[in-house]
Amino acid sequence: MAKLTKLHCPINLVEAEKLMTSSLGVQVTPDRS
Repeated sequence: MAKLTKLHCPINLVEAEKLMTSSLGVQVTPDRS
């Protein structure tokens, strides 16, 4: 994960947020309404 974060900082962060939100069941970004 650390390597990926270093390679893709912004992308990894966005994906991480999506994964976290999906885990919690909360949609922060209204991608798929």
